[in-house]
Amino acid sequence: MVGPIGMGTNPTCAYVVHIADREEVDEFIIGIPKSFDGKETPQSNKVRRVAERLAVRAAER
Repeated sequence: MVGPIGMGTNPTCAYVVHIADREEVDEFIIGIPKSFDGKETPQSNKVRRVAERLAVRAAER
């Protein structure tokens, strides 16, 4: 499954964790987007927040 992970109350993180349980996934690899000059972008912060939410959900399982 490749694609953006939802924010806020979107149940996407729970769904990703559900699939991870079913497939016996131990780790998530999440790429932080950067601009062509290697600097982080506003999207980088959004991805970090989603990754934090996903980590919390995964720790609860």
